Amino acid sequence: LLHIKPDIYTELEKIGHMQYFSFRSTVGGLGFPPSNKKHKIRYVLENAEASSYPEAWIGTTVCYTDNVEDPDSWRRNQDTVYTDGQLCWEHEHIRNGSVFFSYFPPYSYSRHLGLVSRCSQYADTTSLGQSLDGRDIECIKLGKGDEVCWFIHRQHPGETMAEYYAEGLLTRLLGLDSNGMVDSDVQKLKEMYTFYIVPLMCPDGAVRGHLRTNACGANLNREWATKRFYEAPSLGRSPEVHAVLKKMDETGVDIFLDIHGDEELPFNFISGAEKTPKWGKRMESLHGAFVAAYQRANSDMQQQIGYPAPESEEDALKYMNVATNHCNPL
Repeated sequence: LLHIKPDIYTELEKIGHMQYFSFRSTVGGLGFPPSNKKHKIRYVLENAEASSYPEAWIGTTVCYTDNVEDPDSWRRNQDTVYTDGQLCWEHEHIRNGSVFFSYFPPYSYSRHLGLVSRCSQYADTTSLGQSLDGRDIECIKLGKGDEVCWFIHRQHPGETMAEYYAEGLLTRLLGLDSNGMVDSDVQKLKEMYTFYIVPLMCPDGAVRGHLRTNACGANLNREWATKRFYEAPSLGRSPEVHAVLKKMDETGVDIFLDIHGDEELPFNFISGAEKTPKWGKRMESLHGAFVAAYQRANSDMQQQIGYPAPESEEDALKYMNVATNHCNPL
């Protein structure tokens, strides 16, 4: 029987978020090859219904591997079921040793540090500041164009797919898998744009195994602007956002992408800053052109399913503390 551990309580949202899990199960007594002993274990996540997004469990499949260091070794348990408020699955252990189970394959902090180290061979890497636990907020700068493009990833640490996206993006832009050699499209982009890429916005939450918050329980994607009496960002609660926003004020922002995962929608989509103060015909056209170009370039992207736009400008103003909305006017 298992229980998800909640994040530290979030003051603004009045909740202790929880959904993400990752753990190791070790079994002994099965002998060694060529032994054919097997042992099937039933795992039950008892408090699944109390999670932040219980609807996300419907149809989900738990990920597992026996080699946590190999990102390509993860598989999905097709027998996972959500019933009576519990997430259940069975796994047949066929040898001594450990099997790792996870909501989504983890992106470890050591892998993050390795990614930054590899990037430093081909681009300027710097720390914009430090988290509450003293970890660096690394930023990779590349290109020499007049237009400034910012990518940030993994504000919500449990959305580990966002940093896999960052790794893919940086691999393409820097040629990490080809000794720094890049194609003509990338060369053109680096002439047109200067990129600032933050692969991990919330390192403390990532190390602690949180779903949405940093070391003190702040949801970083609600820390980009003051909301009523809740002042944000602040060095005491959200230094990660404070550091990035300070650098953005210095460089300006022409293009901004905040990369997330979603618990309930298993689709790739782009959500804009619709009906915010600077949203207009020009921004709407640019956003539409970008989404259409992305879809033509990559068939995994789609436009039919995503977040609904706010119904009014008044509704949009309620969420100006969200990164995409706040950075729209920069």
